[in-house]
Amino acid sequence: MAIIIQQLENVINILESTRPAGEQIINSLAVDCVAKVQHKDPYSDQVNIMDSEGKPTQVIKFDGTVQVQDIGDVAGVFVGTIDDFCNKLNDEYFINTINEFKSNLQTLISEADDLVKTFSYLDAGDPTNRRVELIVYSSATLGITVRETFTYAGSVGDYYVQDITLS
Repeated sequence: MAIIIQQLENVINILESTRPAGEQIINSLAVDCVAKVQHKDPYSDQVNIMDSEGKPTQVIKFDGTVQVQDIGDVAGVFVGTIDDFCNKLNDEYFINTINEFKSNLQTLISEADDLVKTFSYLDAGDPTNRRVELIVYSSATLGITVRETFTYAGSVGDYYVQDITLS
């Protein structure tokens, strides 16, 4: 199976290129569908595209063959880590949130030479249930701090992101 993530003007198509022509699209998501792309387990090759309720709308196996196709470009195999892949989709493909915090976060990521990311965990001592609760992005040089807070649903051993708030 060859998965292609295709960026169009207002839609992101997820294609399976081995299917016959006309049957390749397996999912189409609006760019502003409040999706968040993440991989739940750092030891897994599974990437989840989450809806606004934190439920997966599409699961992609990141196996080294996944392709991306930017607007007006040809598809090509994504080169980078699974984190790089998630960041590309979050930052370039989907419009997760439109507010000053997103702009500040984008500024921190793209311009801060002294970017510091500090993580806080829920159940930090429990490797099965440990999960990120808060990421604080900051730059003393730019004088910007952004907090990304995660809330979870589910139960022990099977938590999933329910909401992500930037402040």
